[in-house]
Amino acid sequence: MSVLFVTSIDNGSGKTFFSYSLSQILINQNKTIDLIHLVPSQQNDLFQQDDVSDLLPSKVLSVNEFNSFIKEIDQTNNLIVKVSPHIPHDELKNIAQNTQGKIISILDFSNCLNHIPHLQEFGDELAGVVINFVTKYGESKLSEHIIPAFLKANIQVLGSVPENRTLLSLSVQQVADILGAKFFNGNEYADRLVEHYMVGGFGMDPGEMIFNTLDKKAVIVRGDRPDVQMSALSTDMSCFIMTGGLDPIEYVKYESTEEEVPILVVDSNTLDTMERINELQNFSKFDHLIKLNVGCDLILDNFNFEVL
Repeated sequence: MSVLFVTSIDNGSGKTFFSYSLSQILINQNKTIDLIHLVPSQQNDLFQQDDVSDLLPSKVLSVNEFNSFIKEIDQTNNLIVKVSPHIPHDELKNIAQNTQGKIISILDFSNCLNHIPHLQEFGDELAGVVINFVTKYGESKLSEHIIPAFLKANIQVLGSVPENRTLLSLSVQQVADILGAKFFNGNEYADRLVEHYMVGGFGMDPGEMIFNTLDKKAVIVRGDRPDVQMSALSTDMSCFIMTGGLDPIEYVKYESTEEEVPILVVDSNTLDTMERINELQNFSKFDHLIKLNVGCDLILDNFNFEVL
């Protein structure tokens, strides 16, 4: 039996992405995997509702339940344990020692060096770190400053994962729920992911040329602008967000139905809607099968599996 504890110091660093993606990769390799959410013994059931993705079967166990569980399972099983941030470092270290497990910490590229002193507290139980959200132009900083700093602290960098728009996206339904939008049509495409947002308006170039620069996008436009809407419909898009509480004309409805593009209608104006869209990324979760598939590819390409 092998036990891998996946932890992080900051919320939103990518524990769920890493735990689920690694679990799926090992399942694809015909390994027997138990995916565990380890929570403090006193934590309530709200954790199960808010933090557990249904992409893979998993169990939520308190520390006490986990100690009993590990004595009963088949020794051929492999455990990937996603650790609650509310479990203290010293308690997690003791659990890892008792199970002969190893700890991997998932860190945000933007502040990963700040956490070296905390990580050193894990001692020999720390297998290493995975640095997530590496920016497009951050590779030189990573290789010249960050990795040497971790090596100097005797901490192995087991992988570095680049930023990915898919993992930060939301579904059309989630966008509608957050913005308080109603579906004018296209409810059947509510599970489609939105990776980009574009505002429709006036410009010197043809609208198609502008809208073609991004795909998997939501186009934000007033409901009474069929000229802009038709230009957007000739490109790849996930949905419309039509502002001002205005429904589109019948012809746009027909064409959007033909192109399988859902239309969301919000009461707010375009500027206010864009202000709210700037905050949407904060609601993103690892909760979509496409995200799991992308996550597996990222881990396969950027993680040192020799540690396992």
